[in-house]
Amino acid sequence: MKNTFISILFLLALSSCSQKEIKPPAPLLPVPTESQLAWHEMEMNAFVHFTTNTFTGKEWGYGDESPSLFNPSAFDADQWISTFKDAGFNITMGFVCGPASSQIIQ
Repeated sequence: MKNTFISILFLLALSSCSQKEIKPPAPLLPVPTESQLAWHEMEMNAFVHFTTNTFTGKEWGYGDESPSLFNPSAFDADQWISTFKDAGFNITMGFVCGPASSQIIQ
């Protein structure tokens, strides 16, 4: 009798451990689009802001700096991009603010 009781108790415990399907919760809105999720998966992206302040040592300029300060004579964009790629960045974007900012730099 004792063995039967233990067997029944064991079977009841085993059946209570069965996996029940649990539905995931409803997403909170707004849900990201596929392109936003793809952007998120890229993980590491670089943003470069190359401006007159690069040459003045100031974080923020006052707009009264001489345009002649912006003279990137040894600027090598290919070197920068290679460095970013070597460091694992997926995308590099940025902009240039200076007298030559009307020119497209590739």
